[in-house]
This record gives sequence, structure tokens and C-alpha cells, in this order.
Amino acid sequence: MTNREAYENMCDELEQYQEIGTVEECKELASIVNMAEKEELAKIIDEWLLYSKIGTVEECREAVEKQTPKKCVEDSCPDHTHYKCPSCGKIQKTKYNDSTFGCILNNCSNCGQALADENLEGVEDGID
Repeated sequence: MTNREAYENMCDELEQYQEIGTVEECKELASIVNMAEKEELAKIIDEWLLYSKIGTVEECREAVEKQTPKKCVEDSCPDHTHYKCPSCGKIQKTKYNDSTFGCILNNCSNCGQALADENLEGVEDGID
């Protein structure tokens, strides 16, 4: 390579570097990009923390399921009938031929399942 060709190559490279900017301009731009990336990362982390407080999709489905009132499951014997929670099986009420013990509350005290009075219509029966 001749001196002239080397000089022309050097001038071409110098023009390319000048188009990029000065060292200070490059450092400033890199700093701006770095801050933007950190801010975006912080936003992503904040959103993830909010979603993690809500729970997983499965946990949300389970919560909705527990809030849907279900009739107690009847477990009959010759002398009595137990009314059990459809989710956990805890006895809510027992009817004997001449007496009743317990009552069906709005929610099972054991698992929190929403319960419906056995006389209500249109409510899901049993365990799914």
C-alpha cells in the first residue's frame, strides 16, 4: 500500500468515527441507554411484584372456585344424615330423626369453601 492509499484509508476511517460522534458524546449516549435499560428493568420488576401478590392463574381459579357456593354433600345412614363440605368433607350439620346438630354457615370453617343452604336451587352439587 502506498502512502497515498494509507492516507485515504485513514481519512475514510476518520470520517466514519466523526459520524459516530466524539468520545464524550458516545459516553453520554451509553449512559442514557444504560439508564433507560435500568428504568425498563425496574418497571418489569414492579409489574412482576404486583402479579406475584395476586398469585398464579391456578391460585386465582381456586379462589374463584371456593367463592362459588356449593351444596353440602349428603351422607345418609338409617338413623341420621350428615351434610358435608363438598371440598374437604367436614361435617357441617347432622340431622337425626328427631333433632338437628350444627348448621350450614356461609363458608366452611375448615377450608373456606362457600356453602349454599341445601334448599337453594341452581347451585352446584357435590365434588367436581
